[in-house]
Amino acid sequence: MFWLGWAGLVALALPLREGVPRRLGTIAWAAVAVLAAINAVHLGKRAAQLAAQTQRIAETIRTTHPDVDTALLREIYFDEAAVAAERLSALRALGFAPFSGLPAEHAAGVQR
Repeated sequence: MFWLGWAGLVALALPLREGVPRRLGTIAWAAVAVLAAINAVHLGKRAAQLAAQTQRIAETIRTTHPDVDTALLREIYFDEAAVAAERLSALRALGFAPFSGLPAEHAAGVQR
């Protein structure tokens, strides 16, 4: 979004400068396009890393609940391990993520 805003400002400012060659505007737009593409690739990589980390945390919670490591609970809920454990228990009782899709133990007992 930053680059789009910057490009808009440049587009508005360039016509005000009569001495600016048209080629400079083309170069500026090409530079913005390249930077935006780099930014998009970087964001895609970061999103993939975050997704993988989230999946690892969810799997750890599923396999270790109710004895989830206190450090992990503090990490996932603003250093409030007790609150995190409480909320995870409520999520499990309701069959929500990260416990959704568990075997029949919840499918039979949870009404939606």
